[in-house]
Amino acid sequence: TLTRFVMLFNQGDTRGRAIALALTPLLADGLPATATLLRGLDWLADADLRDLLAGLRLPTLLLHGDQDPLMPYAAAEALAARIPGARLEGFAGCAHAPFISAPERFADLLRRFCHEPA
Repeated sequence: TLTRFVMLFNQGDTRGRAIALALTPLLADGLPATATLLRGLDWLADADLRDLLAGLRLPTLLLHGDQDPLMPYAAAEALAARIPGARLEGFAGCAHAPFISAPERFADLLRRFCHEPA
């Protein structure tokens, strides 16, 4: 199931196949217990924190792949619009894991954001 999940969240990524092949062997090492994974899925299904977004008062950078099949880019745009002062950086041709697909750009954006004056 986890192998299929890795394939799914990389679907549409220009490097999706290579990423899935690189991640798949890692799935056999130190996976969380099934109960832990199921609890996380339950939390994701039940948690709705959207009403809290407008109250955020800290610098926010959203880094998002424009081909993400789990959270479409339009959802990232809506999220950015609800967080005061949020900045959204899109990754063309990337799916759910732009930190794997485009690690250099991801790290550069994150580094610059962390060093910007507040």
